[in-house]
Amino acid sequence: NGCICCTLKKDLMKQIQSLIHSEKYDYIVIEASGICEPAPISRAITQLEGARLDNIVTVVDALRLADEFGCGEKLVKSYDETHHLEHRNGSSVAASEEIERLLVQQIEFCTTILINKIDTVTEEQLKTVRSAVEHLQPSAEIIETTFGKIDFNKILNTNRFDFETAYKSAGWIQAMQEDDD
Repeated sequence: NGCICCTLKKDLMKQIQSLIHSEKYDYIVIEASGICEPAPISRAITQLEGARLDNIVTVVDALRLADEFGCGEKLVKSYDETHHLEHRNGSSVAASEEIERLLVQQIEFCTTILINKIDTVTEEQLKTVRSAVEHLQPSAEIIETTFGKIDFNKILNTNRFDFETAYKSAGWIQAMQEDDD
């Protein structure tokens, strides 16, 4: 009854710490809800004694992105405009929809992206979805899947995650840094 990024975060951290101290497990996998902001949870996990955050995986539904967000182009355009305005004049501009903001955060703040349900879109739609995802998170490993089937070796024990790198790897941050150069 709550979200791990807010109301359940303390309980989650206690449970993870307990699992670490039990020394029974080599790996802990957390599947957060689709409305979870990844940065606060990852920050909390990286601060736990004995914990190492290995990888943050975001699953993108290719069909939903293609249908509801025009292959991601609407999502990218909306978010680019929002961040451009926020950083140019220093004021905070709310995203047009909360779901768009969360989707973008989950794509931007990860190290691996699974584009799932690729069998439900055309090759052209998949190309556009992939391009949008790469625009939002150019540093992530992108893996295309059907029915979520993936070799676990591609997402476990990758050593991909570093908080500062993930935080600075979002497409809009990289674009802002290029503008400053």
